[in-house]
Amino acid sequence: MFITHKHTQRNKEMITTTNQNPNAYAIRLEVLKNAKDLVWDAWHMKNNEAERNAEARNESYEMPPQPSTKDVLDTAAQLYDFVQNHGKKS
Repeated sequence: MFITHKHTQRNKEMITTTNQNPNAYAIRLEVLKNAKDLVWDAWHMKNNEAERNAEARNESYEMPPQPSTKDVLDTAAQLYDFVQNHGKKS
């Protein structure tokens, strides 16, 4: 795995917020950012796989639908619920 500026910056942010005891707003914001990254990373993986499969089969490439705001918010809710419930199912 290559470490990019984005990953380095995110790690620095996590270190500083951990030392400063973030408030509830900062925690929710971080969860939302993580959810956005997870949703878009998953979409990019699906997109790359669809493109590779289309090339391998010599077919036309069809891009998967892009994630919506609802997808990001649903993922954030799942992450926040996981944190609130200490990893136990609600």
